[in-house]
Amino acid sequence: MKGRVIMNNELNICIVGMGSRGLTVLEQIIHQAPRYKTQFAAVFVHMVDPGKPGVGIHDTDQPEYFLLNTICSQLTAFSEPSSKEHLCFYQWSKQRYQSVRTIDPGDFLPRRWLGEYLSWSYEMLCQQAPDHLRMKHYQTEAVDIQSSRCGRERVILQDHTSILAEGVFLTTGHANIK
Repeated sequence: MKGRVIMNNELNICIVGMGSRGLTVLEQIIHQAPRYKTQFAAVFVHMVDPGKPGVGIHDTDQPEYFLLNTICSQLTAFSEPSSKEHLCFYQWSKQRYQSVRTIDPGDFLPRRWLGEYLSWSYEMLCQQAPDHLRMKHYQTEAVDIQSSRCGRERVILQDHTSILAEGVFLTTGHANIK
């Protein structure tokens, strides 16, 4: 954040788009949180997405016959999925759906299952966040990003409110272009 003016010893970070890529950014922010604690009194993570965090394009209401085009063992929401809490999609699916059907590492599973997994991953990350990391989800769209005079970015939301942040991550993926 070189060259940025930090107000009130607080760091504000905004993630626009909370699908799978937004989760990746959130995980890295949480991973770096101990470092932030020595530099800032508080770190605010503002997450903007009109849908449920994590789900992205993998709507949990899709029919079961809409399958992923990637085998389940190659998908994970975590950069280090080896811990008991950080399950990859295959492990999570076996725990959750093994009673429904046999699940093998090479299976192409329903897209909605991935949406459920990504939503679960978001909840896991939020539970693991330290106290000085304050997170808020804005269930709306960002309509503009503008540079402000104080060196921060202003994220304008659909209801005309805004978020001032030292850093903005655009992780919109398959956004509807208007």
